[in-house]
Amino acid sequence: MAFQTPLTVKELVDGIYGHKYYLPSIQREFVWSTDKIEKLFDSLMKGFPIGSFLFWEIPADKKDTFVFYEFIRNYHQRDNKHNPVANLNGYDKSFQGILDGQQRMTALYIGLRGSYAEKIKYRDVYPVKKLYVNLLDKPDDNDELGLSYDFRFLSDEDAKVRDEKNFWFLVGDILKSDFNDMFGIYTYISENKLNESASKILSTLYQHIKVERTINYYLEKNGDLDKVVNIFIRVNSGGTVLNPSDLLLSFATAQLHGKRNVREEIYNFVDLINDIGGHDNFAFSKDFVLKAFFVMCDEIDSIQFKPSNFNKGNMQILDSHWTDLTEAIQLAVELIDSSGFNKTNFAANNALIPIAHYIYNNRKNYFQDRDKMIHWFIASTLSGTFSSSTDTVLKKIREIIKSNHEGFPIQEMLKKDNYSVDGIIDDIIGMQYKDKSVLMALSILYPQVDLKKNIVHIDHIFPKSKFNQTTFKEESISDTKFYLDNLNSLVNLQLMDGSQNLWKKDKFFDKWLGEAYPDSTERKEYMKTNGIPDINLSFDNFKEFIEKREELLRQKLRKNLQAWIS
Repeated sequence: MAFQTPLTVKELVDGIYGHKYYLPSIQREFVWSTDKIEKLFDSLMKGFPIGSFLFWEIPADKKDTFVFYEFIRNYHQRDNKHNPVANLNGYDKSFQGILDGQQRMTALYIGLRGSYAEKIKYRDVYPVKKLYVNLLDKPDDNDELGLSYDFRFLSDEDAKVRDEKNFWFLVGDILKSDFNDMFGIYTYISENKLNESASKILSTLYQHIKVERTINYYLEKNGDLDKVVNIFIRVNSGGTVLNPSDLLLSFATAQLHGKRNVREEIYNFVDLINDIGGHDNFAFSKDFVLKAFFVMCDEIDSIQFKPSNFNKGNMQILDSHWTDLTEAIQLAVELIDSSGFNKTNFAANNALIPIAHYIYNNRKNYFQDRDKMIHWFIASTLSGTFSSSTDTVLKKIREIIKSNHEGFPIQEMLKKDNYSVDGIIDDIIGMQYKDKSVLMALSILYPQVDLKKNIVHIDHIFPKSKFNQTTFKEESISDTKFYLDNLNSLVNLQLMDGSQNLWKKDKFFDKWLGEAYPDSTERKEYMKTNGIPDINLSFDNFKEFIEKREELLRQKLRKNLQAWIS
């Protein structure tokens, strides 16, 4: 590996544009924000080193040995965030793969030749922006971010705004032939009637993009994949480390080259299942999908993410079952989506893997076990089944599913997990309003509520707005600590139809109950369904309400949970 003659930034960017540089499949995707790109250009302008680069020379006759990707040229957070596969058919000359420096190179390219589109908060809008520098902003070191130059990603329309403090210059224009020498700089400054400070900024940009050789790089000419991967891991250990799923995708893509583009299909599949039930409805990752693949393929013994598992044999097994594996995972996601669950009300994605595994093995008749699978999903999530030693738990459950062919084995799986009805009841009773799984817990108490079809609110039975010093004084409440400690307790929560909750609003509970259910028979039925104790329900009796309702909820939870596994 030899140190090469440094390049200018223009030469590097021209190399990307001219298809001299590609990304090997071991590289992760572009993750830099606009802020980080702006800081990179600020560092360039101040003459700071931006790190060395590591390139890998690939002879033309080796181009089909590996899979390579193009650089992202116009990044779009929704529509163009994945690197396209490089089409090297007919490519008859050597080229270079990037082992270290991909993020910086992509940032430089986007800043000089590309664009960046990210979502505006709270709106489904992705304006396309390009990098500009303000020529009227005097360089200094007083910026709160430590920046000396005012680089910003702006829309072309916003960049047109010019006044005594703003003159936005499109950074990529410095690549034009109009700026091939200092005469071109001075001509531009003169034509636009700009000051000496603007001249210095534009001259500095020209120097660091077109003149200074700031791109220091090493070139690796060994074509051995194992050595290249080892080099890549070493050089990335101090930066953005390649995660296990990226490594698996890299090896899988290399092992199955010519048969299946694993990386491309995994990314597309993750996008697909995350959009089930609505755009970005779930938050599954590549790691989840790959772990599910390993668990579901009974022929693969080890389910760990380690290099020895990324062998050709295992990749061929995954390839041969690919369609059935992805369909089973998709059906499992559709199952929990149809029950009203999404990324907002559950966190244990791994609880879905045994369900997908069972569907994979019982594709023809799995739907008859729908309720059992949903019950397992809820119980395992709430009991923290996958909070630690995930691989150990998944292997144990895998063996149960492999050996069981007469229905979803919920009893055996919960028993293997040392499932405790009392333990999960304690966990549920101890939940608070803001806990991510509180809706899932309430679904056990309200099995009749269809979370998917109905607009359901989590309602504070004794309204939150009443828990303040003014009300405490008016109602002569002395033990205010108990009130505040139990305000957001699950015991003070119920599931309620959205429109009904809007009407209930901040009324005292006893007053609302009388208005909503003037008929005593209907009122008693509501109280029975919602676990409301038959006591004085005035605000000053909140303590007894909490104590009595907890008893009722424990009884109801025990009945429902035991019914699941009987």
